[in-house]
Amino acid sequence: MKNLFFLFILFLGVNNLYATGEPSTYFQIYVPPNNDAVQRNVCLVVTAIYDDTEFNIIDDGADGDTDDSKTGVLKAGQSYVLYIKDNGINDDALYASGGILKWDGDYFIVKSNKLVYASQSTNSDWQHDWVPSVDKSSIGQKFIVYAPMITSSNRDINVFAYQNNTVIDFYKISTQAKTNTGFTDVNAENPVKVFSKTLNVGQDLVYSFPEGRDAMISGETYMLVANKPVTMQYGALFGNERDGGGYVPTSNGSSSGELMYFAVPYQSGGEQEIRIVS
Repeated sequence: MKNLFFLFILFLGVNNLYATGEPSTYFQIYVPPNNDAVQRNVCLVVTAIYDDTEFNIIDDGADGDTDDSKTGVLKAGQSYVLYIKDNGINDDALYASGGILKWDGDYFIVKSNKLVYASQSTNSDWQHDWVPSVDKSSIGQKFIVYAPMITSSNRDINVFAYQNNTVIDFYKISTQAKTNTGFTDVNAENPVKVFSKTLNVGQDLVYSFPEGRDAMISGETYMLVANKPVTMQYGALFGNERDGGGYVPTSNGSSSGELMYFAVPYQSGGEQEIRIVS
C-alpha cells in the first residue's frame, strides 16, 4: 500500500509563480536518444489546446541535420508525434530505424500561434510525470494528455483533490490510436467517457480506487475535466513504475508553495526518493 503524503512547505519571496512544463507558444527542447539499442524509441509530442493552432517544429542544424523539422496546423486536442529515428536520419539508438545512424538526439525549437503542450517520451514503461492544466497552471479543471507507447503495462493516471466533492470525468477524445510519426486523429467535441469519480480533499485516485489503473491505451489521447481544481499525474504509477520524477505541483498552481498532495510511486523498495527545498 502506497503512502499518500500531505506536505506543507513555506516558500518566501515569490513574485511570479509558474507551473513546471506548462503549455506555451515557444519551447527549446533537447530530446536525447535511447542509451541502449533495444528499440525503446524516443518521440517528441506537440499537442494543441485550441483549434487552428499553427505549429513549427525546428530541428536545429548544429548537429548536421534538420530532417525532423515539421510545420502544420492542429485542432483542439490533436497532437503531432515525432520519432527522432525517422525522416532519413536515425538520431535515436542503433536498430531504431534503417536511417543513417547518428545516435545523438535532436535539439528542437517549437513555435506556435496558440498554446500547445510539448512533451517527450520513450516506448517503454517505468516513467511518470505531472500533467499541467490547459490554462498554464499545475492545478486546474481541464487536462489533455497523449498516451505514448508502452512495453507491457498500460499507463495509469492519478488525480489529487484539494476540495471535498470534487467530481472528475475522464474522456477519450481520439478516434483511433497513433503510435508512429504523424498527426493523431481526435474529436474533442464528441468525447467518450471512460469513467467518472468523486474525490474528497487530500484523496487520490489510483491508490484509493481502481479506475485510474491501466486507464490509457497507447496512442490514444485523453481529456480530464473536474468541477474543482485538481492536479494530475500520468505514466507508470501502479505497476512497472521505476524511473519517473518531477516537481510536485502545489495548491497555488506552481511548483513551489505551502500545500501539495502527492504520492511516491515505486516498483520495489529503495527506488523512491523525496527532496524538499525551502
